[in-house]
Amino acid sequence: MVSEISVWGVVTGFFILSIFYSSVSIYSILSKLKKRVWVDVNNCSSPSDDLPRVSVILPLYKENFKDIEVTFRSLASQEYPRDLIDVYVVVEEGDLRTLEYVESLKGLLEGSGFKVSVVVNHGVRRGKASAINSVLGMVRGDVIVIYDAGDLVNDRHHILKVTKLFRSGYVLIGCRVLRVGDDFLGKLSLIDTSLWYDVALPGLTVVTGYPLVSGEGMAISKEFLVRVGGMPNKLTEDSYMTLHLVRRGGKAVLLNTTIFEGAPNSIRGLVKQRLRWYRGYLECLRDSIVSSTELNVKDVLRLVVLYAQPLALTSFPLAIITIVLTPVTYVDQYTLTLAIVTLVALITAPIYILLELGVKDKVIILAPMYWVFQGLIMFLALLPIKIGWLRTERTSIGNVAEDLTYTTLRTLK
Repeated sequence: MVSEISVWGVVTGFFILSIFYSSVSIYSILSKLKKRVWVDVNNCSSPSDDLPRVSVILPLYKENFKDIEVTFRSLASQEYPRDLIDVYVVVEEGDLRTLEYVESLKGLLEGSGFKVSVVVNHGVRRGKASAINSVLGMVRGDVIVIYDAGDLVNDRHHILKVTKLFRSGYVLIGCRVLRVGDDFLGKLSLIDTSLWYDVALPGLTVVTGYPLVSGEGMAISKEFLVRVGGMPNKLTEDSYMTLHLVRRGGKAVLLNTTIFEGAPNSIRGLVKQRLRWYRGYLECLRDSIVSSTELNVKDVLRLVVLYAQPLALTSFPLAIITIVLTPVTYVDQYTLTLAIVTLVALITAPIYILLELGVKDKVIILAPMYWVFQGLIMFLALLPIKIGWLRTERTSIGNVAEDLTYTTLRTLK
């Protein structure tokens, strides 16, 4: 009986965690926090502007031709003085096909006036961070902007806006990254990422005072990156940068610019992506708690709130299991009530998707099942098994780029 009570106590804790994050999201919706958190920047410049030199880093690994082309064309469309931008394309040793694609496409950038350096990263690949760090010593720019293959930048003034924010004292700048595809996984990914960037992230940013920044389109001060020892070799090197901000001091902001990226192209790809993300968040959570010796309690609690968010996903499958087991085993009434509340919140979420995001596709019916499945992946991430970098197999953005405007207008208000 004691062991049963202990188990249900842990389950109750997950339900409370889920309800807490749901409350943050409700606060975000009612207060329209996305309008406060996502910063708009004037894209006008004048000859008198003292624009900084920018180094663009493109870490590539086993990419397809179309995705590299999309990113190169997005970069070529940026309205920023060409003599103030250096482009570093990092290709892994042995990745001959990607290197071949880069060599055949780099004319898109050079023809637009960019200086392009193709760098081969020698040695065993340890992830995106090691690729970025391999060129950190040679970059000349005060500002570093990082794009991935398959990043379709929906703002030709992205780099200009980033530099303006750096002049305001920010050292880390993120943007909205929406993952898209033309199948049901792609549509669910678009809904999921839209809810994250327009609801959950603004709420967490206001509550904690710190934003989490995605690696796609990330802009960072070279001085700050060097000061923290380069990009951290972690499963989620981008989210780990917030921990560096708190440890070393620095301001971050979210720029109201959107980057489109291909969604996972299979269930297997989704599992690999989420396993990496969730285990990466757990690494950040662990290191935040370890940092309690050098940080004040308030900052540690803020970091815990940021990084513990994926744990709340486990409440969805747990709620179903709890309700199913109620007729055959003892379940505390308080626990059962929380399970019902959690399940009701899950089932009614498509109503918000329909009313606020304007999604009329039947795929929203699958959204609750999608989040239950993510909760199961979170359980897997909690197991003491080794998880490598696990590169995500994504839909090629080149295959959906032509329909992207239509899809976005139909799905997002």
